[in-house]
Amino acid sequence: MPKPPTFDLTIGGDKKSWTPYVTRLEYAESLDMLNGLTVDLAFTGKAQADAAKKLLPGKAYTLKIGSRSIEGDIVRVTWSDSPDQRARVQLFGLEQLHRVRHVRFSEVKKLKKDGVVKAVAKEAGIKVSAKATGETEAELVYLDDEALSLLKRLAHERNFVISSDGKQALFQARNETTGSLSVEWKGQVIDCRMSADIQNVVTEVKVVGWDYTKNKKAEFSAKDSVLKKISGGQTGVALRKSGPGVLVVNRNNWTGSAMASDVKELATGMLQRRAEGFVTGRARCTVLVDAKIGAKVTLKGAPWPMGGPFVVSGVTHVIETELDWQTTIEFFSDSLPA
Repeated sequence: MPKPPTFDLTIGGDKKSWTPYVTRLEYAESLDMLNGLTVDLAFTGKAQADAAKKLLPGKAYTLKIGSRSIEGDIVRVTWSDSPDQRARVQLFGLEQLHRVRHVRFSEVKKLKKDGVVKAVAKEAGIKVSAKATGETEAELVYLDDEALSLLKRLAHERNFVISSDGKQALFQARNETTGSLSVEWKGQVIDCRMSADIQNVVTEVKVVGWDYTKNKKAEFSAKDSVLKKISGGQTGVALRKSGPGVLVVNRNNWTGSAMASDVKELATGMLQRRAEGFVTGRARCTVLVDAKIGAKVTLKGAPWPMGGPFVVSGVTHVIETELDWQTTIEFFSDSLPA
């Protein structure tokens, strides 16, 4: 196996590289969970004392993998030592979005949903790029909400995600792709497993709310014609229709939806979210230094239906020695490949 690309780890803005002491590193990023870093290091002599003073919780970290520079915070440090062995330190870090976790958001004001995201990010002191949602400003009342839970709920309802690109938080559609990733079936893929499951797929979502701007009922029915088709083949919705039959979900959001555009977004988001749970999979590969969440991935030369394209929902890099670097990618789609 060829020597993998280099990685580099610095802590607290210091230029000192801790890479020579790393015995194992795992970096995992996901559309649905906080990105996390786990690093095991080993020390002897003077380096041991230096590490004990500098590797502390609360320090920022920068992890460079290939051309990417990923930032976050060390939140937990564990020290292990004995008279006869090397001292060991384990670091656990999270993306900066974790700072939002215990921020309390007590607001009564007019904001769009992306405006809420920006307000919370500003309160926590993190950078954010938020895609605009469709509804206009509405009276939003959040009484002592935990901010991270609030953002996750706002995103989930619209099939959005609140994630990170390593530099800033992102609020955007879950199926919004950022670049492409091509992986050779022979030579790069170690093993792959995927499933197609229609249990949670529905054929239509109807949402009813109240449009306060017009003082009347607002309703919208989202059908498969509004869905974004990812892989080009049969969708879970189509297979549901042709097999078990039509399945309509009704949601009464009378007090939660402030206007017609909000009702439409909720109905479309729920239908899309359920549709995109149809195909899920995981491929364990040799080092894929450019793999990142949101990429459209193709497994070139793979037998049908594993070729894709699919959308990457998770990436985990595991580095144990200079000659052992594996990347696992998780992916999803609303449809089978053509």
